[in-house]
Amino acid sequence: MKRITTILLSILAMLTVSGCSEDDADKVILLVDCSDYEPESGQTIYFDINTFTTDGARITNVDIESFDSENSSRFLVSIPADTEEFQYRYEYVVPAFHSNNMGVELTFTSHSSSDGIQTVTRKINVSAERVLAELTGIDIHSPASGLPDGFSLTTMQPLLTGTSDESEIDIYIPAGQDQNELARIFRTMTDVRFSRANNFNYASATAGSVSDAYTSSTVYNYVDNLETGDIILVGRGSEAVGVIKVAGIYDNAGSDEDRISFNIKVVE
Repeated sequence: MKRITTILLSILAMLTVSGCSEDDADKVILLVDCSDYEPESGQTIYFDINTFTTDGARITNVDIESFDSENSSRFLVSIPADTEEFQYRYEYVVPAFHSNNMGVELTFTSHSSSDGIQTVTRKINVSAERVLAELTGIDIHSPASGLPDGFSLTTMQPLLTGTSDESEIDIYIPAGQDQNELARIFRTMTDVRFSRANNFNYASATAGSVSDAYTSSTVYNYVDNLETGDIILVGRGSEAVGVIKVAGIYDNAGSDEDRISFNIKVVE
């Protein structure tokens, strides 16, 4: 009997402590929605905060803190309030990190005038840069074929060099000595420049990696001896535009189907 009484007293004590904590939390309700849980460094995202009391007290303030493994804990802001229900959109500029993927926890704490308190944590996963989207299946034909033999990096569309303004002809295949033989060359009529970079990681290309590779390369107004699988960095003057991967070179009998097919990722 003594053992049962001791157990019951212990349970009652636990319920009493727990009840106090829950009462404090129940005085305040806090809801937080995030616009993007996987943002990039430098991106602005927002958190919609909705908090209210259940005991007639007033929300006094909402505190926001962040935590990540590079910067540890940081107090961001205390938002003042003086109402039973408070709504607020908090804009957050995602910091830059050395790591490619970084988890950041943002903790929101709502306080009331009756000492109520409620805390909510939202975790975002920050990528340094997203892999560039790819445009595939672009064909530039032999000029002897009568089909589009050039390409515009502005419109991202093939074009006919014979009927297009030179300012639009960023990439084209010149005529060969033999019209039945496809010239494996990209030339330009604009300020576009090329650099072959077959060691470049095309699959994981980001704006930063393309820009870094281009600015550290020697560039030319042509690239010759093209082969399937070649990686070609492309820019305008000193600024990177994107990266091309040669998907196929087709040089058959005659010229009707002669073409170079490529995919491209563009720095936005």
